[in-house]
Amino acid sequence: MTAPTENSLSTARRYQRWIAWIVFGLALVIRLSVFRDEPRENDEKIYRALVEQLAAGQGYTLRGHPILNEPWLIREQYDQPMFFHPPGGLAVFWGFYLLFGTAGFGLAQWALFGVFYWATLRLIRQTAGRLDHTLFTIACMTVALSPIMAHVSTHLWLDGPQTAWATLAATICVDACRRRSLSGGWLAGLIFTMACWTKLHAVLALPGIYLVSWACRRRIVWGPVLVMTMTIGVLCVPWLVWQWRVLGSPFPTWAGRPHPELIANNAYVRYLTDERKWWIYFPLLTCVMSTLPSALYMLWRQPPQGRLGKIAWALGIWIGVVVAVIAGLGAIGYSKLLRYIILVSPATACLWVLAAQDRRQAGRAIPLIAWLGLGLEWLHGFVAVILFYRSDLIVPLIWPR
Repeated sequence: MTAPTENSLSTARRYQRWIAWIVFGLALVIRLSVFRDEPRENDEKIYRALVEQLAAGQGYTLRGHPILNEPWLIREQYDQPMFFHPPGGLAVFWGFYLLFGTAGFGLAQWALFGVFYWATLRLIRQTAGRLDHTLFTIACMTVALSPIMAHVSTHLWLDGPQTAWATLAATICVDACRRRSLSGGWLAGLIFTMACWTKLHAVLALPGIYLVSWACRRRIVWGPVLVMTMTIGVLCVPWLVWQWRVLGSPFPTWAGRPHPELIANNAYVRYLTDERKWWIYFPLLTCVMSTLPSALYMLWRQPPQGRLGKIAWALGIWIGVVVAVIAGLGAIGYSKLLRYIILVSPATACLWVLAAQDRRQAGRAIPLIAWLGLGLEWLHGFVAVILFYRSDLIVPLIWPR
């Protein structure tokens, strides 16, 4: 009896592996727009200029680059001895640029989307358990078409790489806690440092990652968590010291915040910064990530018990912390772009699959509203990749002021 069971399991795994690779290949194909010759968005132009500066040996600064003469760029904010974002994400772009030329920008985004895709599938397996073929295919499609990730992975932005590293670190942290592995905690910390060295606000995902790791293990495992935290802390200090020495502060108050002159002269930036309200993240998130309200509906109708219940709460807190802090930053003057809350993407994908898995295990059907939410999210992700790679996501653009 044992051999047939093992053979059947092996066949199922091979089948699901093929599904994952096919969906991944299709996801890359629909992201071919990332290989366009010239960037069409200002942040993309700035990041590309920084990579050109690094390749020319001019350092991590825009000083001396022709982009400073562009009329849309506020020279006072960008003509600094060092750029204000950490250099980790741009270092990856730089490496690909040295190897592949301008095609390296797109290949870097492809590669880091791959990290996000496979890491999120593994995180879904860790949180929801082993899936049947239908749910596994749904999981693959949901990760491939996650709207915010679909949007950023067709641009030369840092949000996709940041989320890819954070998600990979999350899966390693969960596994390290399960095995009580200090070396696993160190590796998770090292990889999460890459997320922080891409954008510092990656730390917003850390409480959720720790809670999910605890919920999957059903009790707190301090060793890997402490090692991971210490590794992140130690490896992030050099960037803060470097900023302090060059810019005069480890947290420059002007960094990343639109300059008053830009707000006054650019209607879209003024809308994002002054006219759009801080609470806009909450309705926009549920519009774009439509699996979130449908997952919450399934969890409300049938609250999961035991391990799945704890994991559902942990995933919810992960999402809540990220959205609350980013909304708070919007309230004090930062631009309110939906891609700033991209760190919720892996958690929202896990939450829908977990809710559906719990209903399947209880012998209950997945409600129609959940299927509609799933289909709407896939459609939104596909449209974001194919049509709206030139601008912000469509919902934020048409949302009433």
